[in-house]
Amino acid sequence: MQVAEPTFPLAQPPTCSECGSPGYLEPATHHDNPIGNAGRPYYRCSCGKWITFDDNIGISAGNPRCYCRYICRLSNRRDGNGRFYSCPVGRCRFTRNGPPLPPQMTQMQTGANGIGGNISGSSVELNRSQGPFIQPVADYDMMDLD
Repeated sequence: MQVAEPTFPLAQPPTCSECGSPGYLEPATHHDNPIGNAGRPYYRCSCGKWITFDDNIGISAGNPRCYCRYICRLSNRRDGNGRFYSCPVGRCRFTRNGPPLPPQMTQMQTGANGIGGNISGSSVELNRSQGPFIQPVADYDMMDLD
Protein backbone atom coordinates (compact mmCIF):
# COMPACT_ATOMS: atom_id res chain seq x y z
CA MET A 1 0.00 0.00 0.00
CA GLN A 2 1.31 3.41 -1.00
CA VAL A 3 1.22 6.21 1.58
CA ALA A 4 1.16 9.94 0.98
CA GLU A 5 4.63 11.35 1.53
CA PRO A 6 5.03 14.10 4.12
CA THR A 7 5.33 17.63 2.82
CA PHE A 8 7.55 20.23 4.43
CA PRO A 9 7.08 22.34 6.37
CA LEU A 10 5.03 19.79 8.27
CA ALA A 11 1.37 20.72 8.83
CA GLN A 12 1.29 18.97 12.23
CA PRO A 13 4.14 18.55 14.72
CA PRO A 14 5.75 15.10 14.57
CA THR A 15 5.47 12.76 17.54
CA CYS A 16 8.52 11.82 19.60
CA SER A 17 9.49 8.16 19.08
CA GLU A 18 10.84 8.07 22.64
CA CYS A 19 7.90 9.32 24.73
CA GLY A 20 5.02 9.87 22.27
CA SER A 21 4.66 13.60 22.94
CA PRO A 22 4.22 16.08 20.09
CA GLY A 23 7.37 17.93 19.15
CA TYR A 24 7.81 21.68 19.17
CA LEU A 25 9.29 23.65 16.31
CA GLU A 26 12.56 25.50 16.78
CA PRO A 27 12.79 28.28 14.20
CA ALA A 28 16.34 27.50 13.07
CA THR A 29 19.56 25.81 14.07
CA HIS A 30 22.17 28.13 15.49
CA HIS A 31 23.83 30.43 12.93
CA ASP A 32 27.32 29.08 13.66
CA ASN A 33 26.34 25.41 13.58
CA PRO A 34 29.62 23.67 12.68
CA ILE A 35 28.15 20.79 10.68
CA GLY A 36 26.40 22.58 7.84
CA ASN A 37 22.89 22.77 9.27
CA ALA A 38 22.78 26.47 10.20
CA GLY A 39 19.41 28.10 9.68
CA ARG A 40 17.40 24.88 9.28
CA PRO A 41 14.14 24.68 11.28
CA TYR A 42 13.75 21.52 13.33
CA TYR A 43 11.54 19.73 15.85
CA ARG A 44 12.47 18.71 19.39
CA CYS A 45 10.54 17.01 22.15
CA SER A 46 10.08 18.32 25.69
CA CYS A 47 11.90 15.14 26.84
CA GLY A 48 14.99 16.54 25.11
CA LYS A 49 15.06 14.16 22.14
CA TRP A 50 15.82 15.44 18.66
CA ILE A 51 12.95 14.56 16.28
CA THR A 52 13.61 15.84 12.74
CA PHE A 53 14.37 18.79 10.51
CA ASP A 54 11.35 20.56 9.04
CA ASP A 55 12.65 20.38 5.47
CA ASN A 56 13.12 17.84 2.68
CA ILE A 57 16.93 17.94 2.45
CA GLY A 58 18.30 14.41 1.93
CA ILE A 59 14.94 12.92 0.87
CA SER A 60 14.83 11.53 -2.68
CA ALA A 61 12.84 8.92 -4.59
CA GLY A 62 15.65 6.34 -4.76
CA ASN A 63 15.96 6.08 -0.96
CA PRO A 64 14.46 3.08 0.89
CA ARG A 65 11.24 3.39 2.85
CA CYS A 66 11.11 3.51 6.65
CA TYR A 67 8.72 1.52 8.87
CA CYS A 68 6.12 4.29 8.36
CA ARG A 69 6.49 3.59 4.60
CA TYR A 70 7.82 7.08 3.90
CA ILE A 71 10.84 7.67 1.67
CA CYS A 72 13.81 7.95 4.04
CA ARG A 73 16.13 10.90 4.62
CA LEU A 74 19.79 10.22 3.73
CA SER A 75 22.21 11.80 6.19
CA ASN A 76 25.96 11.87 6.72
CA ARG A 77 27.38 10.36 9.90
CA ARG A 78 29.13 12.79 12.21
CA ASP A 79 32.28 10.67 12.32
CA GLY A 80 32.61 10.75 8.52
CA ASN A 81 32.25 6.97 8.21
CA GLY A 82 29.52 6.93 5.60
CA ARG A 83 25.86 7.81 5.52
CA PHE A 84 22.61 6.41 6.85
CA TYR A 85 18.89 6.41 6.08
CA SER A 86 16.23 7.31 8.66
CA CYS A 87 12.56 8.23 8.95
CA PRO A 88 12.05 11.69 7.40
CA VAL A 89 9.65 12.78 10.15
CA GLY A 90 11.36 11.04 13.07
CA ARG A 91 8.30 8.91 13.85
CA CYS A 92 9.81 5.43 13.67
CA ARG A 93 13.26 4.24 14.67
CA PHE A 94 14.23 2.99 11.21
CA THR A 95 17.93 3.31 10.41
CA ARG A 96 19.96 1.60 7.72
CA ASN A 97 23.49 2.12 6.51
CA GLY A 98 23.60 4.16 3.34
CA PRO A 99 26.12 4.34 0.53
CA PRO A 100 29.67 5.46 1.28
CA LEU A 101 30.49 9.13 1.09
CA PRO A 102 31.52 10.29 -2.39
CA PRO A 103 35.32 10.53 -2.80
CA GLN A 104 35.03 14.32 -3.08
CA MET A 105 33.31 14.45 0.31
CA THR A 106 35.90 12.22 1.97
CA GLN A 107 38.69 14.41 0.61
CA MET A 108 36.91 17.55 1.76
CA GLN A 109 36.41 16.17 5.29
CA THR A 110 40.11 15.55 5.66
CA GLY A 111 40.91 18.51 3.45
CA ALA A 112 42.96 21.61 3.58
CA ASN A 113 42.31 25.04 5.05
CA GLY A 114 40.95 23.69 8.33
CA ILE A 115 37.44 23.11 7.02
CA GLY A 116 37.35 19.33 7.39
CA GLY A 117 34.88 18.96 10.25
CA ASN A 118 32.74 21.88 9.21
CA ILE A 119 31.24 20.18 6.19
CA SER A 120 30.57 16.69 7.49
CA GLY A 121 26.87 17.55 7.53
CA SER A 122 26.84 18.25 3.82
CA SER A 123 26.37 16.34 0.63
CA VAL A 124 28.30 17.17 -2.49
CA GLU A 125 26.83 17.39 -5.94
CA LEU A 126 28.98 18.14 -8.92
CA ASN A 127 27.93 21.02 -11.10
CA ARG A 128 29.88 20.65 -14.33
CA SER A 129 30.17 24.37 -14.96
CA GLN A 130 30.83 25.61 -11.43
CA GLY A 131 32.46 22.73 -9.52
CA PRO A 132 31.11 21.12 -6.35
CA PHE A 133 27.90 22.36 -4.76
CA ILE A 134 27.62 21.69 -1.02
CA GLN A 135 24.15 21.07 0.39
CA PRO A 136 23.44 20.45 4.10
CA VAL A 137 22.02 17.08 5.10
CA ALA A 138 20.52 16.17 8.47
CA ASP A 139 22.23 13.61 10.65
CA TYR A 140 20.67 12.38 13.88
CA ASP A 141 24.11 11.28 15.11
CA MET A 142 25.60 14.73 14.64
CA MET A 143 22.94 17.12 15.84
CA ASP A 144 24.66 20.09 17.41
CA LEU A 145 21.86 22.59 17.49
CA ASP A 146 23.09 25.24 19.89
